[in-house]
Amino acid sequence: FSEKTVILPIPLHLRKELDRGYNQAALLAEKLSAETKIPFDAGLLKKIKATPSQTALSGRERVLNVYDSFGVKFPERVKNKTVLLVDDISTTGATLSEAARVLKSSGAKAVIGLVVARG
Repeated sequence: FSEKTVILPIPLHLRKELDRGYNQAALLAEKLSAETKIPFDAGLLKKIKATPSQTALSGRERVLNVYDSFGVKFPERVKNKTVLLVDDISTTGATLSEAARVLKSSGAKAVIGLVVARG
């Protein structure tokens, strides 16, 4: 990876993060950044719409649930960059796909999803 790479976690909605006290994807992304020396930017991708838990939803329902739920705070910071997008678990890929769509529409050159587990 080059200097044109940034590590971003899948964000939680602020309310959910405050309730939980942490964002597990951000903790993983921060550790990955420390090990690889690739910059980490926790506040760049935002969860702009609170969504219900996806655990009981079908694949199609998950896609609809996360649609338009992410935003990029500073698009110039992803423009022409490769984004390593970190999440703890991926079941259908709906969350990663929607976040990647938003990042690419904000100018990211490529988005690579990294997950710890597949469920």
